[in-house]
Formats: sequence, structure tokens, C-alpha cells
Amino acid sequence: MQNEQTCECYCPSGMTRCNDECVFMDFNRYNCGECGNQCAPQEECCSGTCVPLNQDLNCGKCFNDCSQKGQTCCAPSGASRGYCSSLKTNEDCGIKCAQGQVCCSRVCIQLRQGEACCNDVRTPLYTTSNCGSCGISCRQGETCCGGVCIVLKPEEACCNGVRTALDTTSNCGSCGNRCIPTGYIDEVSGEITAVSLNCSQGKCLCPPQFIDCTNSSATNSRTFSCPPDSPVCYKTSPDGTPGPKCCKVGSALGWKFGTQEAICCLPEQHILVNGESTCCVSGFTPSLGGETLTPVCCSKSEILQDGTPRLVVIGGQPYCEFR
Repeated sequence: MQNEQTCECYCPSGMTRCNDECVFMDFNRYNCGECGNQCAPQEECCSGTCVPLNQDLNCGKCFNDCSQKGQTCCAPSGASRGYCSSLKTNEDCGIKCAQGQVCCSRVCIQLRQGEACCNDVRTPLYTTSNCGSCGISCRQGETCCGGVCIVLKPEEACCNGVRTALDTTSNCGSCGNRCIPTGYIDEVSGEITAVSLNCSQGKCLCPPQFIDCTNSSATNSRTFSCPPDSPVCYKTSPDGTPGPKCCKVGSALGWKFGTQEAICCLPEQHILVNGESTCCVSGFTPSLGGETLTPVCCSKSEILQDGTPRLVVIGGQPYCEFR
């Protein structure tokens, strides 16, 4: 421009005269910030400074800040200008994910079964917010099971993605709660026999004709291994009344002498012969006599000074004899 009074040339406001040329020094790549300051081929003049256009703050053009958009400035190898990318595809920024992987949260990952990349986040597809696929929400009262929204009955649960009844011996009351087979002690021989449990009302219980001694404060004195939280089953008599008792620790289990009633007694009152367990009542001591070594119970008045019973054999059967 020329001053009409002085005939001198001058540049409009905001421009600078460089070699008889008016330029905007803020964005002139040949006069960037000052006359004669030329930017390199891979640079651009931004606010009077030569900067590369393949970085986040100036990506592809001046002041294009990718980080403000939650993105990253991507530039192919050797390219002077980049572009903002969310890195959601498998080949953005030259990063190629391996076969079977996906780009999620700017990282190549291999999704497990039942997962997806929802909104750029690794997400399980078995929640009520993402059931089966991203963004599928279950309604109130529904459960996501196996990627499907369903309404479970009170006696059901979703076990490993499958609608499951909780009244089976494999899932009794809760997923994976197995009713582990236990056993019972034979009434006479003391042998342990395996017993399969039943699931009833969410609890592992003994089958019919057996009693459950788990909740008893007493335990049988015999060596007996029972799985944790499983009942100890004891066989009952044919009429349904309990057979062998649950005896306290330190006591023995046997038939009451002369009867078929199972009782508990102290070790010194107990005798086991030929698989037959006999208990003498309080105040009596067990012994063997006769040709068949038949067990007998003798009172204190029938005990010798050395502690052995005084026996008399009549008809091959032993009897206690008073002193």
C-alpha cells in the first residue's frame, strides 16, 4: 500500500514487510516469525514457529491437538503430516495386530470367550449391562446367563453360564456345592459303608433309613473320616428308630449286653469278639468265658482282687459268680 501524501509504501496492519513483500509472519513458512526464516520441508509455520505436523499438538495442521479429542496423531512412516486416530482399528498408526487379536484401548489383545471390546474397553458379555453383546441391558428382575437375559426361579441359579437347578447332588443349594458321598458304621462289625447323599431344600442330607449325626455334639469314637460339611450317616433299624448312637469322643459303640439295643459305653466297659461289639452298663465289667469265649458282664461283687471277673461255666456258657 502507498501513502498518498508521502508516496511511501507500507504494509497493512498485522503484516510485515519482507523484501518489498508484505507477509503474515505467523503463518508464512518462508518468513516464519521473522523475515527470511524458512521452515524445513516437513515443517509448517504455526504462530511464528516452525513445527512438524505429525505430532499431537499440531497434527496435519496448526493447532490440531489430538489429545483434546482423546486420540493420537498417526503418521505413516516418512509422512510429514499426520491424522488424529482413536486407534480402534487393527492397522492404525502402522500397528498391525496379530491374527486373532483386536485393537482395544490402543493395545492389541486377544479376547477371551464371552468378551468384546465395548467403547474401546475389554468387556465381559455376561453382565446385566452388556449381556451377549455390547450395550444389551437386562430388565429389572432378569439375570444375564449365557449371554441371554432370563428370569430365574427361586430354586435356580446361573452356573457357568447355564440355567441350573439347585436341587441336585452336583449343585445343592449353590453352584458347585457337591454332595460328597459319606458313609455309615455297621451296627456290629464297625465296617464303614459308602452312602450317597440326597439334596433336599438346598442341603446335603442322609437318605431314608439313615440318621444324620452331623449336628450332634457327640461323635463316634471309631476312626472315621468324613468330608468337611458333609453329614455322617448312621443306619437305622427296620422300624425307623435310630440304630447305633453317636457316641462321645473316648467312648465306644456296642450292643447292650443281652439285648439288641445299641448303646455307648466307656472303653473299660466295651469288648469286641469275632466282630460282635458288646457294651456293659455302668458298674459292670466285660469278660470272656466258656468254650466259645462268650462275652459276659460282671458286677463289682463278681470281680476278683486282681480285677478279673469270677466266672463259672455251666453248659458251656459262662456266668458271673458272686464271691
